[in-house]
Amino acid sequence: MNFKDDTQDDDEDRIMVIRGSTDKAQVAECMIRKILADLPIIVEDIVSVPTYSLGRIIGRFTSN
Repeated sequence: MNFKDDTQDDDEDRIMVIRGSTDKAQVAECMIRKILADLPIIVEDIVSVPTYSLGRIIGRFTSN
């Protein structure tokens, strides 16, 4: 198994090439699909907050 090198850096998806006998390649594909199915779903949420409240949210910066 290896990844194709011709994918662009900004692509989120990569192409994997599996080589071997038909039955071994199918087993490898099933294992990879199971790993991908078991990955947690990453959720990103953007929340706008007023500038004046940032000190309370992340803490005030103090230099010693």
